[in-house]
Amino acid sequence: MLTYVTADINCPSCFNQVIETITATPGVHAVDPHVVDGCIAITHDLDESVLLTTITTIGHTLDIAPNGEITMGQAHATTVHICEAHQPGHAGRSTEEQ
Repeated sequence: MLTYVTADINCPSCFNQVIETITATPGVHAVDPHVVDGCIAITHDLDESVLLTTITTIGHTLDIAPNGEITMGQAHATTVHICEAHQPGHAGRSTEEQ
């Protein structure tokens, strides 16, 4: 099954950790992340809720508080039909990837 997930992770380290964890999850066959768009295409044999839970458990957002302090919040992930990063003709993707 192919699932497209969008996540509001704006911490590059957290995004990479999510990708590594998803890739290492039994039942996941391929992961195609797009950091800039926060979109991840995942080919798998799992219930989608497992993927969403993994992302929200590991991923974080970084927010700047009114006093200038950087705070960490919990990421949110949702499934989508297809994300902009995986649309045919998306800038930066080769013809072979489309």
